[in-house]
Amino acid sequence: MQYNYIIKYPFSKKAKEYLDSQNIDLLDIDETILKKTTTFLLKTISQNKQNKELDWKSYLKLEDKSIADVFVKLYPTSKLFLSIVDSTALNQAYANYFMEQFLFFVKNSKKDYDLEEIIEDILDNKKHEHKDDKYVLKLIDVLSFDTGSDFKLQYQNLYDGNIYFDEQDFYEFLGLVLKKKILKTIVSADDLKTAKIPKNFYDYAKYISKKLLTISSFKKTNYQTKNKEEFPPCFKKLYEEILFGHKLSHVVNFHLAVFLYNVGFTKEQVLDVFKNATNYDEKIASYQISKIFEKEYSVANCQTLISNGLCVNECKVSHPLQLLKKNGVKK
Repeated sequence: MQYNYIIKYPFSKKAKEYLDSQNIDLLDIDETILKKTTTFLLKTISQNKQNKELDWKSYLKLEDKSIADVFVKLYPTSKLFLSIVDSTALNQAYANYFMEQFLFFVKNSKKDYDLEEIIEDILDNKKHEHKDDKYVLKLIDVLSFDTGSDFKLQYQNLYDGNIYFDEQDFYEFLGLVLKKKILKTIVSADDLKTAKIPKNFYDYAKYISKKLLTISSFKKTNYQTKNKEEFPPCFKKLYEEILFGHKLSHVVNFHLAVFLYNVGFTKEQVLDVFKNATNYDEKIASYQISKIFEKEYSVANCQTLISNGLCVNECKVSHPLQLLKKNGVKK
């Protein structure tokens, strides 16, 4: 058994096969794993990139069954916790973590067979070729993956029905495919209601939810403004883009809507903003925005926004709403 492969890619088919072979019941899992999962979701995935890479570097050549056993249990247990907590921001941070981890390992791994196996895994065994310094995929296969607006297809790299990727672009494309696949496998809280989840799972998830609220120290009632000139640069840019009718990704729409809610926009005012988007769907938008108001989501911290590619300036703060306080926006 290649324990190193499972440690590096706990989301892989091989990791799932290994878990199945151990006849492990995730709903009757050791309390130690539940505690490790809680720490993972609250601390590990939100570390800065330098600290993450220090952890990942220690796993590059590690062949340890005990570590593999922990990781192969922690990955699916985390997804159960995420379903209970039902936080879009935490789901995104979780998927981003594994996307970044994957990119680190494929760039630093020296085992060609490892690399080829994980590529085939993420691509669902769709045929690809490695010619000279290019990776080649059929256009129809590229389009079959749900990467949304996060992936900009370069049609100038299209020839004879194939897309030719530079190595770096190919890995980043795979990372996005992996991220979307992980997000799709997180069951919604509503769907989870019919499952017989043990009480201690809910206890840990409730603890995570409370900690998330504590971490986000800037609450809705603190700083209110509808003046875009007072918005943090990242949200001012997104706000202007949506007003000009730009099509933003689902993740970006979510972060913007949460920000507007937190600075005092009403539900109707948030809807009015998103009506400017070219891909506006009133039924979907109304549902998503209502959920934000119902769940009282807090604005993500800067680290999360950076990991989602939304940071546009060196503001020297840890949370975007700190800028409202700095700018003298009144409570």
